[in-house]
Amino acid sequence: MGGSWFAIGGGLTINGQGQIEGGSFDGQTVTASNGIVTVRAKSRQPVSVESRVGLTSWLWQ
Repeated sequence: MGGSWFAIGGGLTINGQGQIEGGSFDGQTVTASNGIVTVRAKSRQPVSVESRVGLTSWLWQ
């Protein structure tokens, strides 16, 4: 959930179905024998102190 798989300078092959839930598969070629399903696209919102992400939000709770 929320992770990324990179194939730098090559391809990524998945045996089965690839499910994207907030992350991504990246490479010159990305193939999955049973297709790729996007459950939730990755967030493209920049992280800021006001967004309550990470340690800063934990400190103010």
